[in-house]
Amino acid sequence: MHRRRFIVAVVAAALLIAAGVSSPAPAKEEPKRGGVLTFAVSSELSTYDCHAADGYPTLHVIAPQYSTLLRMDAAHYPQIEGDVAQSWAVSDNNLTFTFHLRPGIHFHDGSALTAADVKASFDRIRNPPSGVVSVRQAQFADVTSVEAPDDLTVVFRTARPNASLLTILASPWNCIYSAKLMQENPDYPARLVMGSGPFRFVSHVAGSKWVGRRFENYFRAGLPYLDGFEAYFIARPALTNALEGGQVMAEFVGVSPAERDSLSRSMGSRIKFEDNIRLSDFQLTFNTQHKPFDDVRVRRALVMAIDHWAVLPVLRQATVGGLSGGLLPPGSTMARTPEQLDTLPGFSRNHAEAQAKARELLKEAAQDKLTFTLINVANPNPWIAIGIYALDQWRQIGVTVDQVTLPAPQWFAARSAGNFDVVVDFVGEYADDPTLWLAHYLSYDRAPANLSRSIDRTLDDLFEQQRHATDPAARTALVHAFEERVLNQAYAAPITWSYRIIPLASDVMGYIVTPSIHINQDLATVWLNRE
Repeated sequence: MHRRRFIVAVVAAALLIAAGVSSPAPAKEEPKRGGVLTFAVSSELSTYDCHAADGYPTLHVIAPQYSTLLRMDAAHYPQIEGDVAQSWAVSDNNLTFTFHLRPGIHFHDGSALTAADVKASFDRIRNPPSGVVSVRQAQFADVTSVEAPDDLTVVFRTARPNASLLTILASPWNCIYSAKLMQENPDYPARLVMGSGPFRFVSHVAGSKWVGRRFENYFRAGLPYLDGFEAYFIARPALTNALEGGQVMAEFVGVSPAERDSLSRSMGSRIKFEDNIRLSDFQLTFNTQHKPFDDVRVRRALVMAIDHWAVLPVLRQATVGGLSGGLLPPGSTMARTPEQLDTLPGFSRNHAEAQAKARELLKEAAQDKLTFTLINVANPNPWIAIGIYALDQWRQIGVTVDQVTLPAPQWFAARSAGNFDVVVDFVGEYADDPTLWLAHYLSYDRAPANLSRSIDRTLDDLFEQQRHATDPAARTALVHAFEERVLNQAYAAPITWSYRIIPLASDVMGYIVTPSIHINQDLATVWLNRE
């Protein structure tokens, strides 16, 4: 991402948040060792397996127990730094990526982490064994081989130059697993938590809490500072009470402006807030395998019926939503401007005209009496607010919709299994790279993360072209063509981008709020300022 535009976007988002919501940054202090951090996670994780997951609850409890090859540098976002990799080099032709690992890294069972474990982990991501799910497999299509010539060297070879590969390798979802355990059972990551991160797994009581304790043999000297962490699974409506009562010290996705104001009034100096933009796009997704949503006219009508611009100030007042954008983060290098979005379905400034066209499309498709069910998650911030707004907009064109709100585990299960007509959904990533964002819309047989379950070879071809384009202008044109097709085919309808307001007990130190809810969750540098 172009740093200047990124900063502009951050500042613009910050201006949307009421003045004075964040405590001033404290003076630098020497970190203190000890103590247990407690934090809230709004729902149970759907799987222990990073390679199969796409929901933040998995990372928020799993990340402290695992290492990755590379990672995003939270203190200098969006730069990339090594995790188990100590250094790396890229060949002149951009086809060979050589990584040198840190010596002396151990898994929590005492075994050494070597290049063989890194190779086995990435081979599992790009070519998963039968029965193993890898939702990011398509991102590694250019990688022809992963080699481990010795214990401390890993070599990735690619068929063509790929401008996004280092960013893809820095994904927080690329947990390094034990090759020995995977050989014994390829599905071990879904059943057993055993990595090389700063904390070792202790226990998980479903629906209650997750416990981790300091790994004394962690490879980063002096870390972690905490004795351990405890993550409590707390539904959103109970979060403010848990923070006020001291049951938890933090929540890492973010609270709404109303929740922030309430906590400020009730807790005073006992709480502080850190904010940033958030790389999350809340959207409506249409299941193209359910009739009549296999008809582009129906999908497009439902998208055109929603006044995208009118909803933003409503969401800004009460939720973490309210930022306008298409498929790419607003303000990023290749993102369309608001004026460039105007011609695409759902972004028309002439809402009356768009509604009229929507009615025509439904009549043409013989669906002018359309009824269906909207699946949503039982979270008002901003999920339910989006659902209520969409229902009202669809009512105005004669469509009858029943909104069903589900607890997060059931919502995750329904969306993953395709048990929905239309779902209020999100797309979240850890970095601003078009390859990451656009991969969510690839044909379903290539990308299980595509909840619309559409098959569109035109998109597949545009995706390959953009990720191999070396000229920025040419790549931007391809990215825009991809976005235009997704929106015209109405596989999904972006509603709002969002921001983060992170509540922290005043004595929680060392946590850096980045634009992504997916990174910087290993908690290694977090400490408690207590006597």
